[in-house]
Amino acid sequence: MTKTKKSRPNLNPLAVAITTALSMSIMPVYSAQDEGPDQATEVELEREQDEGDSRGVIDTMVVTARRSERSISSIPNSISVIGLDELEDQFAVDDSLNSLLQFSVPGIAAVSQTIQSPAVLRGRTALILVDGVPQNQLLRSSGFDINTIGADAIERVEVIRGANAVFGFGATGGVINFITKRPTDEPGFEVFARARTSFQTSEPEPSREIYLQATGRADDVGVLLGISVDDTEPAYDGNGDLIPNVSTEQGKKITNIHGSIDWDISAEQYFQLTANRYSRKDVLGDTAILESFGDPATGEFSSARFGDAFYTDYDAIYYGTPEVDPSTLPFELVPGEQEYTNATATYEHSDILGSKFQATALYHRYPLTFPFFRFLELDVSQERLRKRTGLRTNVDTPLDNLGLPVGTRVVWGADWMRNSVDEGDNVGGPDGVVKKTRTTQRVTPWIEQDTIGIFGQIEVPLGQFLLSGGVRYENYDITMLDAEFTYGGFFEGGEIDYDEVVFNAGLVYYANPALDLYMSFTQGLDVTQVGRAAFQVESAALIDPEAAVTDSWEIGARSDLGSVRLEAAAFYSDSELASRTQPVAAAGGFALPLRQPEEIWGLEGSVSAQVSDRLSLGGTFTWNDGERKLDDGGAEPLQNYFLSPTTLTGYANWSPLRWLNTRLQVVHTFSSDDFEPGAGFGRGDFENLTLVDASVSIVNERWGQFDLGFSNLFNEVDVAPGERASNLGFNFIAIPGRTVSLSYSYRFQSGR
Repeated sequence: MTKTKKSRPNLNPLAVAITTALSMSIMPVYSAQDEGPDQATEVELEREQDEGDSRGVIDTMVVTARRSERSISSIPNSISVIGLDELEDQFAVDDSLNSLLQFSVPGIAAVSQTIQSPAVLRGRTALILVDGVPQNQLLRSSGFDINTIGADAIERVEVIRGANAVFGFGATGGVINFITKRPTDEPGFEVFARARTSFQTSEPEPSREIYLQATGRADDVGVLLGISVDDTEPAYDGNGDLIPNVSTEQGKKITNIHGSIDWDISAEQYFQLTANRYSRKDVLGDTAILESFGDPATGEFSSARFGDAFYTDYDAIYYGTPEVDPSTLPFELVPGEQEYTNATATYEHSDILGSKFQATALYHRYPLTFPFFRFLELDVSQERLRKRTGLRTNVDTPLDNLGLPVGTRVVWGADWMRNSVDEGDNVGGPDGVVKKTRTTQRVTPWIEQDTIGIFGQIEVPLGQFLLSGGVRYENYDITMLDAEFTYGGFFEGGEIDYDEVVFNAGLVYYANPALDLYMSFTQGLDVTQVGRAAFQVESAALIDPEAAVTDSWEIGARSDLGSVRLEAAAFYSDSELASRTQPVAAAGGFALPLRQPEEIWGLEGSVSAQVSDRLSLGGTFTWNDGERKLDDGGAEPLQNYFLSPTTLTGYANWSPLRWLNTRLQVVHTFSSDDFEPGAGFGRGDFENLTLVDASVSIVNERWGQFDLGFSNLFNEVDVAPGERASNLGFNFIAIPGRTVSLSYSYRFQSGR
């Protein structure tokens, strides 16, 4: 094996800060009014007010995605926080995390109805976390980063948009942190149960879901355990046609188990364990398998037929070759299955020599089984195993005693992460020979990456201003084994070592009690998918792993006018080596990482108004655009697959009676005209699409809560923006038609 070291100094200047003072729209609402035990506790809120800067229009939020608790008004970046009330409103009509993010988070990439969609914010990779555990498969992405947790397990979602130098590990577009439910804060015992069914009006075959949760607290120890089981049925479009199960959640059995234990060791010490296991498995029997590819140029959807989901003959579908009878194959067919396990152990001490200390050990395991498929005259199945272990440490140190302005503090610490990829047993060739050696893979060798990060972040209050800045150093050490690829070629393994430094700086101006203004410069690292890159070269020595530094500038405003809250932001980002995964014809159509210089800019925002005690209104706005720089000095439009279409969302919550709540929400995506038909992957244009959802909730303190939801209320027949943007025939699938959801939930409390 060979050893290669790559290193590059980072000299990106801050002098070009805020080159895109474009204009302003409005940005998300933040609410601390969620009730019940599944919320940030009053103790946390009081601690935030005591420790953080109390100025600004949003001064009571706990934002854990910042590595240390801070009020939103002290952060010079755009932030969205989705609390439990909004989660429940969304999940009453659709429990898809893709739909939740599209409606609630400006800047999210073109939303797909499939679970295999990119984790992209503001046109760049977003770091997806579950309780702070990274989900992104940076060494060899499969696109499943977002959908790794059940909706019922989530208490809160925190989103920071823009490159992030505090977390590192690939957060060039921002951070999305799904926080699971925590034990009750009240002494006693509580049980929560919900039963849910959904069906489409064109084909009333119901899907079924059950969720059970138990939580309790005795003295200083709290415990929570929840489990959900969801049996989904195949989906139909608005015309009643069967939709292919191409990386969707239809026709699967989905199970999620989550738990949490916390212990207040003393007035200064706290310990917490969290765990979540999410499983998604193909169901044996009739499943909506792909029958024919769609055509983005003509608008013809991919079609489906009922069959065995454990084998797909792509050669027959795509090339028109005679279809192979799976029963004649010399090996046992296996169902597709994905499983995600996340766990954390956190220790906190609020006063070690005047500093607050936190350490978190984390674990992530993701085995993936692909069912057999025929492609390029080979029958292939594959098992992949991705694992991640790590340790994060934070120290929050006040610096008032050094003669600096009151409130000056620094957050500093170190991270270690080990990430491995093992694409296990493969079956290649018409003879069905099973290859089980560890170094025989399809397109990715065995890889292990150790990453060390060291960071520091300072805040300095100066009158009506709050200055902040920070630096992060990351070192990557990668080991790759030799590999003989199923589709030909031999790869010589080796070791690769490289490092990088990124910076951030920001300013918040507290103009008056109702208005905050902010600006920031941040950097993030776009890490190369070396697993996919290995398929392009003969040895590890030929891989250039250089991390692409993304520079991001942002200006914004937050305002709270009492009954109306709004925010506006404009951003611009630039990268000379942005890594994009795209199909390459010379590699048999496999998606490989390609480097390209590019610029992205945009506007985002939202508004919320409490019109009366019974009526509230709100909405969000997103516009972004970008271009890829060409070698001749020119530029071309950036692929729409990595951008968000221009999008407007709106909602109205109306409670005509104390026990009756209603909600109407709409999402409209605007069309684009950037590419010619047949322009290739990611170069599909958006079309105008308006989707309307509605829900009705009846709440009775004694008998529980009834919810009735309607998704795609007007039965639109179209393709989701993500599928249009991808411009690929095999997943040019229609969105589900009108779907009706019914649920009943009940909460029992004892000892209170």
